[in-house]
Amino acid sequence: MDYPAHSTTLRPKPTGMPWLVRGDIDAFVIWQPFGWRAVEADSNAHIVTTGQPYFHEWEMVNTMPEYARSHADEIVAFLRGLDAAGKWIPSNLDDAAQIVAKSLRMDDVAVAKRMLEKIDWNIAYTQKFRADMDRIGNFVNIPVDWKTMFDAKFLAQLGPAYVES
Repeated sequence: MDYPAHSTTLRPKPTGMPWLVRGDIDAFVIWQPFGWRAVEADSNAHIVTTGQPYFHEWEMVNTMPEYARSHADEIVAFLRGLDAAGKWIPSNLDDAAQIVAKSLRMDDVAVAKRMLEKIDWNIAYTQKFRADMDRIGNFVNIPVDWKTMFDAKFLAQLGPAYVES
């Protein structure tokens, strides 16, 4: 059997950075902040591409259908709070980064801030959101079934601007 000139090794994601810096591996795929940390740790490391052509980081919340049916008022209240937080965060990134860093037990508040800057905090069910989900579904070969995977009826209770046709 002929093997390609490269090999793929699957390992826990955060451990890729020290292996890259040591020269044990030539590349790795990772979510942030580990890519940033690799570039900061090794001046020869480079981020080759991002997932942005496939997926923008959106704020998403999941629950079981049974829970949603029996806790509709709580879900709508939660969404109102999530929306308020999503509107507060971009204007208060320093404070938000402090809160997130403390919650995640991160020493580096600047990294928490960079992570928060990458998220689209708009909770609306928009065409852009659906296009991004379709794109990543196609990329991983798992098509999105919008009728069974997403239910925007709770967002609709926040107002018409939250559910785009």
